[in-house]
Amino acid sequence: AFIKAHGAGVGYGLERVEVAMGNDGTPFFAQLAENDHPEDWSLIRLEPATGFPAALVLQGRSRAVSCYHIEFTRAN
Repeated sequence: AFIKAHGAGVGYGLERVEVAMGNDGTPFFAQLAENDHPEDWSLIRLEPATGFPAALVLQGRSRAVSCYHIEFTRAN
């Protein structure tokens, strides 16, 4: 998710991004490439549906993010 948000594509290098988990289970960037600072990015763990983990990366401080489940039904 970071490489997509950064905009550099896979050329950025997967080996240049390290994600760790805090004691409370919150993911954070442990290391980024030399020109990027982990504190400048927010990593938000989402689960849009049971058993489907996802991540959202934002440049800047974390914002309030909500994930909703909407049931669609066909009209007769």
